[in-house]
Amino acid sequence: MIGDKTKLLRGDGADPEVFTEVASIVDFGDLTISRAMNSSPPTFDSPDGYETVTPGAKKVEPLEIKVKYKKDEDVAAQVKADFESDKPTNYQIHWPDTPPTKKQMSAFVNQIVMATPQNEDVTETFTFTPTGKVIDVV
Repeated sequence: MIGDKTKLLRGDGADPEVFTEVASIVDFGDLTISRAMNSSPPTFDSPDGYETVTPGAKKVEPLEIKVKYKKDEDVAAQVKADFESDKPTNYQIHWPDTPPTKKQMSAFVNQIVMATPQNEDVTETFTFTPTGKVIDVV
């Protein structure tokens, strides 16, 4: 699968929720799900002297998405408004495979970076910090 048709969509919060494509994506970061591991050091009576490890909390790591800057694009402006909000927004990621893989996350926008390279398009990079679990969309 080639990722060049991957899309980011933003939910409107309505019921039923409608998702709209955000902008022209230039670069899509890694969607990483991780799990903390809790370790206990060995005690003097540990049979082999190894620490023991138990699983801890799961989390979705922050995700960076770079888009072409278009000042008048409404949805990109809404993502900027999401930065100002203290409530998470629902976002979906659609990959171009067959049948399409679709994931949904509730996330905060916690960083916006605007880049102005001399010989390229002006871009904005949004950093999304998900809260809760990423779910499959059917």
